[in-house]
Amino acid sequence: MLTTRWGAAVVIAAVGAGVTLYLRTERLEERPVHAEGLLELVGHVDSPGIDPSFCLVRCVSVRFEPQGREVFADVQPDGSFRFTGLADTDYRLEVLARHDLSLVLGQAEYARPGGEVRVVATDPTLAWGEKGSRERNAD
Repeated sequence: MLTTRWGAAVVIAAVGAGVTLYLRTERLEERPVHAEGLLELVGHVDSPGIDPSFCLVRCVSVRFEPQGREVFADVQPDGSFRFTGLADTDYRLEVLARHDLSLVLGQAEYARPGGEVRVVATDPTLAWGEKGSRERNAD
């Protein structure tokens, strides 16, 4: 009697694992596969008090990759930027001061290519402080 119960438990566990693997594999195959270079991420820098031409945008994959890839884009005078040739994954966007790439003026997490235009807000007080920002804008 005991061996029959254990035998049934093993069969049920094996069937359950097989069904789980089948469903998981099917779900992975349904995901869209994009060719290299087809995806682009378009965004806009919202920068009150900062000339957009003084900024760069850095795009870094949020997912761990052995060969981490950083991509930079220039910000156009109207505040727009564009990255092309991105893989289908999540990215972190950072707006940087062009003269000092360690100075992050704003960032957006989990931006995904192929979607809507991503707006990245900047805060000039992060770079120059409250008083420095007012003095800078007074000129």
